[in-house]
Amino acid sequence: MSDPSAIGRQLYMLLPEIYRSRDNNLRGSDGRIESPGDLARYLDACGSLLDAIKATLDQRLADAFPDNAPPGERSCQAWLLPYFADLLDVRLVSPEVEGRRNEIANAVGWRQRKGTVSVLEAVAESVGRIEAEVQEGWQRVALTARVGMPLLPTSAYGERQANDTATAPAARIARHPGLPAVTPDLQRAARAVRTDPGNPAAKLTHYEQHSAWWRPANRHGAPCFAGSYEDGSRRTVDFRDPDWRRGHHHPRRVLLHVPPEAGFFAAGAYRFDWALRESAIASGRFETLQLEEERDGVLENLTVYRGLGDQPVCIADPVTLMAGGPGHRYRFENLCLEGGITVSNAPVELRDCAVLDANLDDSGVEAPSLAARNTLFGGITQSGGARLEYCTVLGPMTAGALQASDCLFGGTMARHLWSPPDSAPDREAGCLRYSRVPATDNDFAADVYAPSCTTARPVFHSNVFGERGCAVLHPATPDAICHGAEDGGEMGAFHDRHHCLRRAAIHDKLKDYLPVGQKAVLIPDPRLLRTPPSTSGT
Repeated sequence: MSDPSAIGRQLYMLLPEIYRSRDNNLRGSDGRIESPGDLARYLDACGSLLDAIKATLDQRLADAFPDNAPPGERSCQAWLLPYFADLLDVRLVSPEVEGRRNEIANAVGWRQRKGTVSVLEAVAESVGRIEAEVQEGWQRVALTARVGMPLLPTSAYGERQANDTATAPAARIARHPGLPAVTPDLQRAARAVRTDPGNPAAKLTHYEQHSAWWRPANRHGAPCFAGSYEDGSRRTVDFRDPDWRRGHHHPRRVLLHVPPEAGFFAAGAYRFDWALRESAIASGRFETLQLEEERDGVLENLTVYRGLGDQPVCIADPVTLMAGGPGHRYRFENLCLEGGITVSNAPVELRDCAVLDANLDDSGVEAPSLAARNTLFGGITQSGGARLEYCTVLGPMTAGALQASDCLFGGTMARHLWSPPDSAPDREAGCLRYSRVPATDNDFAADVYAPSCTTARPVFHSNVFGERGCAVLHPATPDAICHGAEDGGEMGAFHDRHHCLRRAAIHDKLKDYLPVGQKAVLIPDPRLLRTPPSTSGT
């Protein structure tokens, strides 16, 4: 029987009722059709072909538009994007398909406004797919006020109190937001405050929870959050080479404040206890599947636990599992195991997960008993073998054998002293490639072949498991880790999220739109995670 077809159903319903009533449908006790008849099956087969033709025509239409389609609609195929780029003379740099679509769709508009602040912000947000707030370096440099220097009215800066009238007190005139004041006014706090969209100085920013309009208040006041996007204070020229923390106050700098990536622990997580997983299944945020998969010619039983939705799905308490029989495996996908996992005598697969501690009693399982990809571990303890790809281990790791590629090991690495039966051969130590390993306390250093590995120290936004930004690489991380993977990406659990490659793509793309001599600087800014407060009179 062919798969159900939407067009086949339409064809069947277009038939006269006499033909449908004579079809040999199998009906249940309630009169409903349980199995379609021969005529319905024939039209369903015809409909399957028509479905394929319609899908081909729909895709052909979608292939004419390279931009990102609305959710649920078709986009052009990714292999067509380089051809669109050649037509528009666009240099594609984004590591992700969505970013490359944005580059092509906005190419003409960006060129028309080349060199403006709005374009620089749009390029950073479209290519890097991250929120950005831009500050021009020349506006952060200390200047000497000149007599007769023209000033815009205070209303142009979003201020409602007039500080530019001849009858205003001298102290109020000195607070004019357009004056190049350098010494901060300690009586006033300079920060961002929410305002209405009609304010001339209003800006729209997409924060972690929601979007809000804001404006800078008390521009000459003491900065509440120095170095953030809310800080507009002036300094003497900083001639040092720019990076994420210095060299910002210079007339040839463009400062782009970006929020740190959340990693596995973003806001709005759905959390439940393992014993109450049935309620999580009913909520539509978690599912359990029983599957059969063929591996090396042997049919194995597979139990899949999967988190659903865009927000993190967390299991708060420890997860303990036993072997379900010979040839049985467990797989976890898109889950945060905040209490860790303990498994006895059964292979475990982890994909896009965060695990506090993985404890595997796998003495009766052939290596590798742990297979993980794009996964963050607080620690690993097992006697058997582990196969890790694009993983980060914050704490100590103990294993009998290790196969790791493009991984990041932040703690000690100990080899489990496994004593095989007399009839079993000695277990090989394994292989490490394109990974970060500790310079000391590494039992695998002498026994494991480790090409293209590094001992450089990583810098994370947070080292605490469960915190926002845990194990996410900070811009201060050496390039040996940020671009040390086999394909030039970053090592560790966020390799497929392209954090480092997106930052590099922003720098590369901005070179085409910055004025000559200008340099862009990306600054991680946690203040972009918090919505500014509301004040009266803004």
